[in-house]
Amino acid sequence: MPASKLTLSSEVKYVKGVGPARAELLASRGIQTVEDLLYYTPFRYEDRTRISRVLDLLPGQTATVLAKVLTCGLTKTRGGTYIYDLAAVDASDSAVGSPP
Repeated sequence: MPASKLTLSSEVKYVKGVGPARAELLASRGIQTVEDLLYYTPFRYEDRTRISRVLDLLPGQTATVLAKVLTCGLTKTRGGTYIYDLAAVDASDSAVGSPP
């Protein structure tokens, strides 16, 4: 089905770039038609354009921070997993991560 012939009731697999595999993934989320796709709302919205200071953050808060990385490294634990360690400071000289 050509893209110019799509209607609201057209199956999403006919939308350019979707195809059968992605249509199957969308169907698992209840999206089967072009109309379903238009009215689908994301689980959440994250505004990554707003820069926060480390000083203003609360535990568990998701935020975008502009910081200078001071040190970073990878440590292997006894169990074989890896821990990535990072120390950084932002413009307010608030530190994040392990001390350098």
